[in-house]
Amino acid sequence: MTVALLLAAAPDRLSAMTQPYRQPGDRLAGDSAMIDGVGRRLLDAGVRRVEVAMCADAADGLRAVADTVRRSAEPVLVCTAARVLATSRAALAALLAGPGSAAITTSGTLLVAAQDLPAVAGVAEALAEQIAAGDGPRNSRPRHHLSVRRINRKMRVSAELNNAAASLIEGVAGSGVKLTSLNVTGAESIGRAPGPAGGPAVRQPRPGQEDGLVAALAVAPLAGRIARWAGGRGLAPNTLALTALALTGCAAGWFAAGSRSGLIVGSVLLCAALPVRQALRLLAAGGLAAAAFGGWLDAMTAAVGEYAVYACLAVGWSSARPSQAWELAIAAMILLAVRQMADACYASAAPARQEMRGSRYPVLRLAGQSITLPAAERTLLIAVTAPVWGPRVALIVLVGWGVVALGYSVAERAVIGRVPATVRDAGDGDRTVRSGAR
Repeated sequence: MTVALLLAAAPDRLSAMTQPYRQPGDRLAGDSAMIDGVGRRLLDAGVRRVEVAMCADAADGLRAVADTVRRSAEPVLVCTAARVLATSRAALAALLAGPGSAAITTSGTLLVAAQDLPAVAGVAEALAEQIAAGDGPRNSRPRHHLSVRRINRKMRVSAELNNAAASLIEGVAGSGVKLTSLNVTGAESIGRAPGPAGGPAVRQPRPGQEDGLVAALAVAPLAGRIARWAGGRGLAPNTLALTALALTGCAAGWFAAGSRSGLIVGSVLLCAALPVRQALRLLAAGGLAAAAFGGWLDAMTAAVGEYAVYACLAVGWSSARPSQAWELAIAAMILLAVRQMADACYASAAPARQEMRGSRYPVLRLAGQSITLPAAERTLLIAVTAPVWGPRVALIVLVGWGVVALGYSVAERAVIGRVPATVRDAGDGDRTVRSGAR
């Protein structure tokens, strides 16, 4: 069982001193119902008990973490209200299902296993002393000692607590604690595993993300349900990767039949494989080596399955025009391989940079990413065009849209490469631009 420590901003320092801890459901003057909602969300995810630490600043929050983990004999989940609300229930359930200490990406949510409680307590106390001495947490803004309104102060303290939680995760990973990263769509991993022989921490590799309108609006809800079901039954991400490959292989077999019924069944199986593949990226990998192998297996099975679908679409249509069918199928494979290779080369050669976009228009951002024809859009394209207009139209549209996507990706990177670094640094976080084939 797990105890959740929820870091919340106190109305003022006197309140934090007189009542440093409370439970969801306790009513204080000026309170909102957000704490109660967050508590219910944590209990639904599998937490046994929720303890709320009322904090006047980031140092208070880190001291509460140290105090709680020192007196606890069971795993402790450290989180803030805003980050819990921004994290899917499936990701929380997968985090709690892991055997050791783990963190959820940039959400600043940390699960401390029982064997790591003393080490985390020491890291939290050291960070609290640094902040009290005037060194704020990483990426924190300068502190404002005066606040005109209470809501402004609570917002500032909440932001400090979020930064403190992120700093705690990096500090724990750097202290030698084996910390598994749980990757979530739309966020990059910040959990780190210690390097060999006590060396510096190494950032875990992140599996490819599914971007675009289809993945965000249609696939993500199904993937969350599948991830929760798999996490509750202890299934490994590699099991879901092989399941997705099996579904894609069956879909390719039905596409090879060439009949209208075969194309319909193949489209259904191909769509079923998509949320399964995205769900495996919500599950904790269980270590740096396991994450590396899981990322390789995910990428390899996705590529093999998709190339098999293209080939079998050509087989189903080759009875009429065998030469043209294979030319289109091979062209679609080459375009996809070139775009993926260009993405990999650019990611390894280009310096880390931030996005120019803000988060105020997520639908427009996702629509722009859909132009690059990610995996979800490619799946939907095949599932719609193949049963309705046949394999020929499906391959033609794949090739045509692939050319547009490649040109769009090259043009986007060329434009961003000419943007001054000061403009790029005004982006919305540590996320990098992710476009192209995934």
